Amino acid sequence: MSSLGVEWGTKYTLTGPDGTVVTFNDSTDPNFVGFLNPESSGLETADVREDGQDSTEEDGGVNGQFFFGRRPVILQGTVIANSKTQRNERVGKIKRASNALREDAILKWKPEGAPAEVELRLRRQQRIAITKGFVKDFMLPFVCADAFIKTVSEKTLTLLRAQSKVAASVEEKEAGANIWSNLTNALGSDNLYATTSAEGSGKTPYIRVGNYAFALTAGVKIMGVEAFIEKKGTSMKDLSVMLSTSTGAAVGTDKSVGAALPGADTVAVFGGPNDLWGLSGTLTKAVIESVQFAINYRAQATVAGEGTGTVSVDQIKAIVYYADETKPKNEGDTGAFPIVTVEGPISTLTLKNKTTGKELILAGLGLLAGETLTIDFDNHTVKKGTTSLYSAVTFAGSTWWTLAPGENEVEAIATGAGATTKVTMSYRDTFL
Repeated sequence: MSSLGVEWGTKYTLTGPDGTVVTFNDSTDPNFVGFLNPESSGLETADVREDGQDSTEEDGGVNGQFFFGRRPVILQGTVIANSKTQRNERVGKIKRASNALREDAILKWKPEGAPAEVELRLRRQQRIAITKGFVKDFMLPFVCADAFIKTVSEKTLTLLRAQSKVAASVEEKEAGANIWSNLTNALGSDNLYATTSAEGSGKTPYIRVGNYAFALTAGVKIMGVEAFIEKKGTSMKDLSVMLSTSTGAAVGTDKSVGAALPGADTVAVFGGPNDLWGLSGTLTKAVIESVQFAINYRAQATVAGEGTGTVSVDQIKAIVYYADETKPKNEGDTGAFPIVTVEGPISTLTLKNKTTGKELILAGLGLLAGETLTIDFDNHTVKKGTTSLYSAVTFAGSTWWTLAPGENEVEAIATGAGATTKVTMSYRDTFL
């Protein structure tokens, strides 16, 4: 869509702060008052603010950055009526609909070639003029604080969401001389344990916990997997923490770092919201939802070759993080500013537009479950309710980016996320 001013045959609707509605260019509409004419202005582009000055004692000058300013809008047209009474009623409605002093009036229309209805939010800037005799002309001077025209409806998509599940089945793999006892105790966090001890090699058999019964919404991609293993032991350490995507062996990256098992029941976390365990392209929605998706765990003696230690596992739980597969598409002709809503918990968050190579980094958020954060890229605000968390913005490397015209690839990278974490982005197609 190109903004070319008032278009003949296009219906324009002006709604005043008090709810009064007037319609132009559509005589079939019950709120019709008349027609706009080509002398109307302000629907092309906004004014420009310049940062420049002439050079002293030499030709030329210096230019800094230029920006769009407020958008002056003047609607001009003719009141169409069949009688003086009807004319006066329509003039009165025009006055009321344009009486936007402390609240906005809203002008809506659907330009030729636009994907949807667009709008401008207006304030009365000067007095209105109603001129001529029986057939009245009008001039309505407004100003719009926003430099750009935006679609009325918002588009929303999920950048990060979580689903937590407890396994429904457990089995032992590669059993040796010492096997796991009470395997099903590894399914519930109830201080009842599946237990084993090291083999002569110092290693335990694998315990495989799966059948999580994840049921994700349609059209999503997997962003990360997090495993929570509640365990304790004596003279033992982690040997292997891996995912399994079929009846075969564990695959992908081993997340174990050989940490010693604590003497008291403790939950250890492996992976994260943006960790695909080396299985990018393999961890699909179908794989995650499969009964074969599982977490494999194995321990070994602290001193290699000594089979004297014991291991107790209370529960192995999983959280899967996912996002909408559909990429955001700005069908406008200039950058669209998103609004991002974050539901906790979350500690740090990087919002990256991979299409433009720009990102916004927020650290030290400390957002808890049940708390909500709103990030407004247009107004440069970060708020938890009415409390500003603007100090969380890491200015080095951060940019208040926009969605470029066309399709964008946007990613949310988080730490400290949990089962209730949700990051959504809304935006409106934006036009010059």
